[in-house]
Amino acid sequence: MICPENQEEVAGILTDAGFEISRLETFQPRLEFPDFDAFIEYGYHGGWLTPFIEEIGLHRARRWQRSLLNRLVFPVTDHHSIVLAVARRPR
Repeated sequence: MICPENQEEVAGILTDAGFEISRLETFQPRLEFPDFDAFIEYGYHGGWLTPFIEEIGLHRARRWQRSLLNRLVFPVTDHHSIVLAVARRPR
């Protein structure tokens, strides 16, 4: 998995691989998780954090554990930082 920090790192990875970059944009959508179930739906079922959640077994949390997490952790607000690139390999 490649997790570059910013547009410059994405551009470096692509140009090092021989691509010509046409466009780079960064999007930072807001994420809001009112409760544990919303987080699991997005992070586990959506695939963003599936390996991490499986590693710690969070997807198998029991009802009392979910309730405790809802009281102590949620709601949570965060954001993604996503760099989108349009690039092509020269002929």
